[in-house]
Amino acid sequence: MALIPSPLPMTFHDAPALYDSRGGALTPTLFLSRHSREVRALANALRRLVKQVVPEVNERVYPGWNILGCRVRAGKREVYFAYISPHPEYVTIGFRYGAILADPAALLENENLKQVRFVSIRRPAQIRRPALAALIREAAEAARLPKPMREWMLVVAQQRLSENETV
Repeated sequence: MALIPSPLPMTFHDAPALYDSRGGALTPTLFLSRHSREVRALANALRRLVKQVVPEVNERVYPGWNILGCRVRAGKREVYFAYISPHPEYVTIGFRYGAILADPAALLENENLKQVRFVSIRRPAQIRRPALAALIREAAEAARLPKPMREWMLVVAQQRLSENETV
């Protein structure tokens, strides 16, 4: 399969997107191919963990956001629950509803965002933590919740965050 540059930017930094020569969607393998061997290894290890924890996961590349999205069925539709984002020297796994996830191991980063949280992965050993698998499992479950329940949980999480900031 020949690779051809896409006329659309792959990231906000205008890196070229790669599509297969038949005009098909960008595959995870092609998406990750422009990164270093180390970053590819971390991203692929995360992909394997997600598939192990949530076997029914569907992956979709979102080139404009520079992420590999993870989706699950929720009734008749698919819902986005997590992403894997390669960076020059590390990979992040992010959770769409990360603000409502239990995080006793304090792995989640970025309380500045309304709902998204992520974990930065720099070494393979970080992927083998049971707490990361638990976050992935809970993120998929949260995405399947009815929207009003998720929204209520996000409001509660924001209130708790505000209370902690004032203490």
